[in-house]
Amino acid sequence: MDAGTTITEVRGREGERFVEGLASLRIRVFRDFPYLYDGNMEYEKKYLQTYFSSPRSFLALCFSHGTLVGACTAIPLADEEESFQRPFVRNGIDPKTLCYYGESMLLPELRGRGIGRDFMARRERHARSLAGVTHAAFCAVIRKATPAGYRSLEPFWESVGFRKIPGLETEYSWKDIGEAAETTKRMQFWMKKLEMQ
Repeated sequence: MDAGTTITEVRGREGERFVEGLASLRIRVFRDFPYLYDGNMEYEKKYLQTYFSSPRSFLALCFSHGTLVGACTAIPLADEEESFQRPFVRNGIDPKTLCYYGESMLLPELRGRGIGRDFMARRERHARSLAGVTHAAFCAVIRKATPAGYRSLEPFWESVGFRKIPGLETEYSWKDIGEAAETTKRMQFWMKKLEMQ
């Protein structure tokens, strides 16, 4: 990271003062493949309340010369909405044992500088601090077609210890750019056993 780039960690309600920037960042970053998400501020602000309402949630915020350019989130799965817990319960996994990584977002011009790896390390430290949590997990959208030049993040996720869990999938719906209505997308879960220190 260059001298003008800083990362700030916040928890629970501390993140609420950044809600406008976080909502805008989610809309901007997730417009790109593979999410192609046509977001809106009203939904984003409501979505982020789950993190603000949990005192055990974690957000790392990346600023470049004072402007929010990236962020990542984590929360005990037990503090997430039931729809996020359901796929794990269905597969015999206790939500109390998991820290859920919600998103990792970074504007394209800041990528390739080690910030994503830094985000992962910060979330893992937080996950290890949570009583009863033994694993971290996140999910990623499954797309049938990949545009030319797209660089998959799967090798990076594997390099930091995450693995796809066969059969551990779910579905979420959102409106893609250019679509008239929401469509259902398949989501694949990845998990990692945490090394306790």
